[in-house]
Amino acid sequence: LMLAAQEGHKEVCELLIENGAEIEPSDGNGFRALMLAAQGGHKEVCELLIEKGAEIEASDSNGLRALMLAAQEGQKEVCELLIKKGAKVEAANKDGFRALMIAAQNGNKEVCKLLIEKGAEIEAANKDRVRALMLAAQEGHKEVCEILIERGAEIEAATKGGLRSLMLAAINGHKEVCELLIEKGANVNLKNNWENTPLHITAQRGHLDTCKLLLQKGSDITAKGNDG
Repeated sequence: LMLAAQEGHKEVCELLIENGAEIEPSDGNGFRALMLAAQGGHKEVCELLIEKGAEIEASDSNGLRALMLAAQEGQKEVCELLIKKGAKVEAANKDGFRALMIAAQNGNKEVCKLLIEKGAEIEAANKDRVRALMLAAQEGHKEVCEILIERGAEIEAATKGGLRSLMLAAINGHKEVCELLIEKGANVNLKNNWENTPLHITAQRGHLDTCKLLLQKGSDITAKGNDG
């Protein structure tokens, strides 16, 4: 059943269920048929499994649920179905990641819009105080960053280590995201817990264009971090 669900074979799933296949068996990591169908975007199979009693909030060994997996893969229609059937938008895995954070990290803007519309908390954070905007910035997903900022995401929120969205974008040389964040008010000279500015961070990684941008926007070239 899990294999058929994963591949979206609805008629095979129906046949297996009719002949006694268990809806909720899991593999060694706790993955279930509904989770695999959701991840693959197989909406009709998800509907069938839910109708037959699949537990929407079942999770794997790391606390991942069907909605999170659908959000990760950008499966908007499946996300809509799961939420309609009772999936908790604010459920978190063992590390504190929620569906919105996972969608943002993977650049799935339409899923992000849906989750926010359905009540996802934009400023929800994981154990390290990482938020959706930080994850989108780190991966260079400018359009997702725009959506989150428009909906009220805090530009200067910081992780436990003092990292902010601008720093995370700078780490990976995402110049356009850096431009957006600065335009929206990000301070180019704020430091993390190691006294490093975004300029220090992007210079260490060799991102010349991002260095030039930060200098144009007022980065203090004389600022010193803990390493000098």
